Amino acid sequence: MQNLVDYTMLPPEQLFGFNSDGSPRIEVSNAAKIAQDMILPVCYRNTPWALTIAHGLGFGTNRAEGLVQLFDDISLWEAIGYEVVSGSFEPKSNISLRRRGDAFPQIFKENLYAKDVILTEVFDDDDAQVDWAARSISRDLTIDELQIEDIMVIVSDSSKFVNIGKKLSAELLKYGVKSHLTGIDTNRDEFFIKDSVVITTIHRAKGNEAAMVYLINSEYGNGKFDLIKRRNTLYTGITRSRAWVRVCGVGVDMLAIKKEVELIIANDFKLNFVVPTDEERKKLRNIHRDRSAGEIRNLENIVKNTGEFIEKVHSGDVPIEALSQDDLARLREILERTREVK
Repeated sequence: MQNLVDYTMLPPEQLFGFNSDGSPRIEVSNAAKIAQDMILPVCYRNTPWALTIAHGLGFGTNRAEGLVQLFDDISLWEAIGYEVVSGSFEPKSNISLRRRGDAFPQIFKENLYAKDVILTEVFDDDDAQVDWAARSISRDLTIDELQIEDIMVIVSDSSKFVNIGKKLSAELLKYGVKSHLTGIDTNRDEFFIKDSVVITTIHRAKGNEAAMVYLINSEYGNGKFDLIKRRNTLYTGITRSRAWVRVCGVGVDMLAIKKEVELIIANDFKLNFVVPTDEERKKLRNIHRDRSAGEIRNLENIVKNTGEFIEKVHSGDVPIEALSQDDLARLREILERTREVK
């Protein structure tokens, strides 16, 4: 489930390849037709509140611009522990989902408060974010009596990992807290180190977990392109937490993420969205798919040129009559769709 849509594993023949004689390197026979995998009905690692928000952000259920992605098999919601509060799984239905009471151990409700489990913070710049994270981690260790191995810091945007990680390490030292950047201060096989807070990327965080997770630079999840990959990053980061998670980031994109979280909390941790049709789901996958660096550069240039074009039309340098009727009709259609989203 670290990839929210591709929920089936490739067959072993594709995963491990073939021998020179054409036979598969790994072959799993199942003559008795026994199920070889299953969806576990109870989530023991994540609190129901953090998992709901992880799914909400991962799919974009409360995103102002609409869904980012969704299961092809909509009934999977029930298989992974959700129940329908209202609506149905039929296309175009306004559906409301929440975690079933039997889909998580009651120890979470007995020992944790939902309002403390997940907090979001927005900062003006990276320095303010790093300062806050260091102070919060120090407070976790001193006042809240967490152990160093209870804490994991994940930098959502891998391109910022070294820069942000080193800033945070330096700031933590001011509080007498040691830390390490995985793969930078350690060899590639080391993750948790005694008496040192782990600072890592989302790729290294997979397969690991901690009681308290700091997911920093989470504005990464609200970029213009590659939204499926970016939202999967938020989902994976939040689900590394066994108890508490702090989602923080910088600027207006983080404000949008914070608003999504607050809407889910205000709705008593229910996920509300309109079930898309098969065609709409395919369109989402195409719009928000992973793209190469060259593709992204081209799209950024198109967006830039569009802004320049609008400015030229607005100033009168380019007369509106220069556009064909077909182009004008398409622009009207785009504007209408934008109004519908808002």
